[in-house]
Amino acid sequence: MALENQRIIATKSNFNLASRITGIVLFSVFVILPSSDGLISIILDYIAYSGIGVFLILLILHILEPRTKISTDEKQVFLHYIHKVVAIDVKAISQIRHIKKHIRGMEYSFGNIQILTHEKLFTIKHIEKVEEAHNNISQLLNKK
Repeated sequence: MALENQRIIATKSNFNLASRITGIVLFSVFVILPSSDGLISIILDYIAYSGIGVFLILLILHILEPRTKISTDEKQVFLHYIHKVVAIDVKAISQIRHIKKHIRGMEYSFGNIQILTHEKLFTIKHIEKVEEAHNNISQLLNKK
């Protein structure tokens, strides 16, 4: 779906990108460090390789996510996922919520947005400036 006639409401947060790369580096350190022979060493290597694999998959999925997560043409709101774009009529939206990410007692500006329609709940994750995106959608809803 072309974005030329649409206004971008929300973009992808790159905080997860940094955490995925950090995870890969940390598990790689466990693989590189010399270890003694034995069952515990084999188990730790297996855990480290598994951790690298999990973080690598999460990194690839993050890279595949579209940069634009939510856009609008004033009549519809478009939710951009990896494999599809969902169009929701503005009049069908009954409620919108945002959830800021909290990690270790700190509140960040990124998070998730939930859009409730009469039929379904949509959750869009990894939104940069989630409160601002929530306010932009709320302004759209007030115009309907």
